[in-house]
Amino acid sequence: MIDAVGGGPRLLPELTATQEAFWQEDQDKVVRDAIGLKQRNARTAIGIFPTGDLLWVIAAQKPESPQNSGLSLAELAEFLQSQGVKDALNLDGGSSSALYYQGQTESGKFNEQGQPILRPVKSVLFIRK
Repeated sequence: MIDAVGGGPRLLPELTATQEAFWQEDQDKVVRDAIGLKQRNARTAIGIFPTGDLLWVIAAQKPESPQNSGLSLAELAEFLQSQGVKDALNLDGGSSSALYYQGQTESGKFNEQGQPILRPVKSVLFIRK
């Protein structure tokens, strides 16, 4: 192997959090929730249209309304599907979520003053022409 990228779970065509061991229930009790599956949070994802074009998405979570901002993974999948995406993968969630595009960083989390929270990230997906 020369290069590898981690992400998950798959969002479309179906949410595969259970199959990928991000989520586990036992007798209707959650015993594993590695990524806050049902909680709204900052998220980044990539979607692929039927044409092969890509859609990069970041959903921000703001401190003044954490329950009403950000997205759960099901909400993220629904949003991507509403845009016409057929295949999608969750990339990251929480305070390290960020996208860098054309010299500008878009952050997924903000502090009480409305300033972006920028954290070092451990893994990066870099794409260029």
